[in-house]
Amino acid sequence: MSEFEVRPITADATRPLRAALLRGEDEEWSETAGTAEALHLGGFRNGRLVGFASVAPQRAPGDPGPAAWRVRAIAVDHGHRGYGLGGLMLRRCIGHAADRGARIVWS
Repeated sequence: MSEFEVRPITADATRPLRAALLRGEDEEWSETAGTAEALHLGGFRNGRLVGFASVAPQRAPGDPGPAAWRVRAIAVDHGHRGYGLGGLMLRRCIGHAADRGARIVWS
């Protein structure tokens, strides 16, 4: 797993890989992606972005409270899956949300 580096990146930096791996962005995500509380992580292998994960505050369906965060995107490029990068990024997203008072992290 040491061959991967995970670090914060901008929402815009996720867009090319996001477009290649996931279906189109929705307007709701675009609104929350730019919030100051949101975290966007890049997973790099040999300096190349091969995965990303994003988490931002967003109420869960049926939850009236403000302490919910949503993992809106997490993906690893083909050929780089199965090494634990996705799980590492997910744990960092959950930790980020928890450090900011999240009681629920959902997807």
